[in-house]
Amino acid sequence: MFIYNITFNIEETIQQEWLAWMNQFFEENVSFGNFNSANIHQVMIQEEMGGVTFAVQFNMPTKEILEQFQLKELTLLQTQLQQKFNGKYVFFHTELKVVSQFQP
Repeated sequence: MFIYNITFNIEETIQQEWLAWMNQFFEENVSFGNFNSANIHQVMIQEEMGGVTFAVQFNMPTKEILEQFQLKELTLLQTQLQQKFNGKYVFFHTELKVVSQFQP
């Protein structure tokens, strides 16, 4: 399994608007048949630069599906974020490969 993680730092003044927009983006634009799940997590740290930090994670079964996601949904996400919240967020992304998984 692969996880595509995007970590965002959002200005506090747009936190609720951004969360509502992200949820709407998932509902309208993301092909959930291509991956197992998607989650939005609040990162429980205080950044020196301020803002609120979130990790958005997409869990995908194969590297090929991850690459398709990057070409389609990710490009759309970045374009729409820029149009809606220009200058009010920063982000970085990480590709993860699950090596071990434990469940009770």
